[in-house]
Amino acid sequence: EYGAPLVRNKSDPSIKGLVPYKAKFGYKKRNFTFTTGDVELEFKTNDIMYLIEPAANGWLKVTMNGKVGLAPSNYIYPLDGSANPHVGPSAVPS
Repeated sequence: EYGAPLVRNKSDPSIKGLVPYKAKFGYKKRNFTFTTGDVELEFKTNDIMYLIEPAANGWLKVTMNGKVGLAPSNYIYPLDGSANPHVGPSAVPS
């Protein structure tokens, strides 16, 4: 069904040990350039993704459906009920 979140198999080794996050809102790429060389990840409301690590300035590095990219931390939340991790310094988009 269109718009249904794709949830990867929990036995997928690429997500083992990663915290699942869910999108509160959809996000369309804006083609920011980050000092880290990372790219934005586009997603829809209710998509499930997995936190790799905090990035910078309100961004989190996540993986979803085999893609890795940055997601704005205020668009996603951890499904385990924990707080979003502290976001590290300076990968400011331009």
